[in-house]
Amino acid sequence: MGFQPIVSSTLSKGLVNSWLTLIDLLRKAGILVMGSSNEKMGDYSQMTPWDPAAESILVRFGDIEHHPNETLAPYEEFSVAAKTYSVTPGGFLYRKDPGSEEVGGFFCGYLSDWAWRYRTAAA
Repeated sequence: MGFQPIVSSTLSKGLVNSWLTLIDLLRKAGILVMGSSNEKMGDYSQMTPWDPAAESILVRFGDIEHHPNETLAPYEEFSVAAKTYSVTPGGFLYRKDPGSEEVGGFFCGYLSDWAWRYRTAAA
């Protein structure tokens, strides 16, 4: 019998192209910024400046093996490198810069679901 695709390859290509167009529009609007410190994504690399402190926070809290006793509480603020950060439910890290109160801060990244559950369960 063999595998039968649910959609034709023409339809699949159209969906992929539509998805890529949507991603491009979201990036241009500043709603979606993708990339990392090692990767530049054309014009979008200047939208959100790389934050080495935020990256180190995410690496540290994501490293359960070497930092097993550190806990997180939703919305608890903490300072690193003279900047204030908080983590929302789900493990989303935000930096609280002056003037960003209305939007809740600038999104910096997120912890894996497993790391978030581990860090909050221990609290």
